[in-house]
Amino acid sequence: MNTRTVQPNKRELTALFAAMKQLNNAGQITENCPRCGKPIIFETRGSKYISRCSDKNCIRIVGRGI
Repeated sequence: MNTRTVQPNKRELTALFAAMKQLNNAGQITENCPRCGKPIIFETRGSKYISRCSDKNCIRIVGRGI
C-alpha cells in the first residue's frame, strides 16, 4: 500500500509540527515519524517548506508562504 495517498491524521500532523518547532528551538529534530518510526526531515525550496518522513513514500506536509 502506498501510504502517501493516505492523508495524515491529527496525531501525525501534530508530530510533524512538533518536529518543525524542535528545529526552530533547538536546531535539530529528534521527533520520529508516527507511522514508521524513521527520522523526520525538514526541507525548504524557495518560499515552500516540506516536513516529511525520511521514507519518501510515507507522510509529508507542504506549506507555502512569503
